Amino acid sequence: MAQLLRRYNSFAIRYALLGMCLITERYFADATLKSLKMMVLDQLISAPLINATLLGYLSLTGGASIDQTKERLCHDFSGIMKANYTVWSAIQLTNFYFVPLQHRTLFVNICMVLWSSFLAYKT
Repeated sequence: MAQLLRRYNSFAIRYALLGMCLITERYFADATLKSLKMMVLDQLISAPLINATLLGYLSLTGGASIDQTKERLCHDFSGIMKANYTVWSAIQLTNFYFVPLQHRTLFVNICMVLWSSFLAYKT
């Protein structure tokens, strides 16, 4: 069951990132400072959702109860988001500015493996 949840979570996150990338690409098609605006939108909307989901998932699959998971989220989330804004702002700015659209999901997935390892370490 845990392996099925891991696959689903990974699948959902990858497609959420892809969808977010495609939506922002269309929305900011003719915008000035397009890459910067896309990065800000990604960090304000996607980052908190993805990090809360991953943190909760890793905690629950690590054997923590729902109450323990809520406690960890309250305790660790702000520190994780600070680290996220430090690391992922640069990654997404690079992604939106330099990486061609067809390779963005691959680039983000590679970075996400490292980020997931960091979150696993934190939990």
